[in-house]
Amino acid sequence: MDKPFELQFYECLNERCELPTSVKNRLARQQVGYEGHLDFINILRDNLPGHFVILNDIFYKLPYKFTQIDSVLITEHAIYRFEVKNLLSEFTYKEGFWYRKGERLSRNFFTQVKRAGEIFEEIIQNDGLYLPVESQLVFINEDDTVKICDQENVSPYLMRWELRSYLKKVVEDSRGGSMNPKEVAKYLMSKATEGHLVSEVMDKKLRALARSGILCENCDSWRVDVISRRYHILCKNCGRQEPKQRAVLRTICDYGVLYHEWPLTKSSVTEFIGEPSLEYIIKRTLRNYFELHSKGKASTYVNPAKRMKFAFKDEEFRYYSKYGVVKSRDAPEIDLRSVAPPRDATQSRIRFIVLTRDAPETDLRSVVPSHDAPQAHIQPIFHPVLWNERPNYDNMNARKLIKGGYYEIHYI
Repeated sequence: MDKPFELQFYECLNERCELPTSVKNRLARQQVGYEGHLDFINILRDNLPGHFVILNDIFYKLPYKFTQIDSVLITEHAIYRFEVKNLLSEFTYKEGFWYRKGERLSRNFFTQVKRAGEIFEEIIQNDGLYLPVESQLVFINEDDTVKICDQENVSPYLMRWELRSYLKKVVEDSRGGSMNPKEVAKYLMSKATEGHLVSEVMDKKLRALARSGILCENCDSWRVDVISRRYHILCKNCGRQEPKQRAVLRTICDYGVLYHEWPLTKSSVTEFIGEPSLEYIIKRTLRNYFELHSKGKASTYVNPAKRMKFAFKDEEFRYYSKYGVVKSRDAPEIDLRSVAPPRDATQSRIRFIVLTRDAPETDLRSVVPSHDAPQAHIQPIFHPVLWNERPNYDNMNARKLIKGGYYEIHYI
């Protein structure tokens, strides 16, 4: 499940500037809420048949009012609307008010759920439809931090430990139902709207603080070298390598999140990245990865307003290892020498002995080198060794423990 747009927006800002304390607290609450929502979705998928439809993070808008719905479950019998709360502190509801650690809160979770349900049902009824809708407020935290002391003005709610029995009843009730879950889902999505709920004033105020340019995907450092290597950028802070095309695509997506109301253009993206040497890669990346919106002297491209891992989930990149290249917590920094495999290698498996300045001879696992590989670079990584993994012929690698740290060999 994709992160809500507002969470992506604030996370992107947090990497590029120092956020005010109030915004940091908001970001922390949203991150906790997202983790709870993911947990809830996993419970749904583990306890429901595959033909049920689950919709997540949907926005609906009516004149002068809007609502955001965490999850909608559609069965043959009814539509189930869920609002998920992942409350870490101790919350108590009594005498019509919510309290956190004894302090009374101005917001009321039950009132919010009721209001959202009214808007949701009004949208459906405006089209003359009367579909059965059931709403539930779900407290997903497994530590059971919520106490409901009375039932005054209480909306239907579920504790985490009640979910499985409730879903079992949902499955039983669906038998004999006449609705088509997929068709109902299409209808509900046709009524949804874009969910960019970041206020315009705060949006522009915070964007002015954000630093432009490419940052390291591992440590968020700005000390990135984009010139010395042909195909990669190199972080001078942590040693992370990343293919230039991937780094450019990642930065374009971040720019699209920060300036979500604007289309993408080559000039605006190039100005944001701030590296003239990457201009050709920027142009090629826009052309290959983004839908053309208008063609002309200054072509524009559709802005997905999503970070790269959500906009391009399954995208693969040349010269990129899924394990990454980061500093090991257990190993000292070691300047490893390049290893040159023989160009005339004819054997299917060849063993290399690597000598380092600070480590004894290290026996790397047998690897299959590329016949025309001019050199191999070895750098530390912080991932468990997978000895049974088959070699990746597009980006061959082998791993071996050196002085308590894991290292990876790349043939470039």
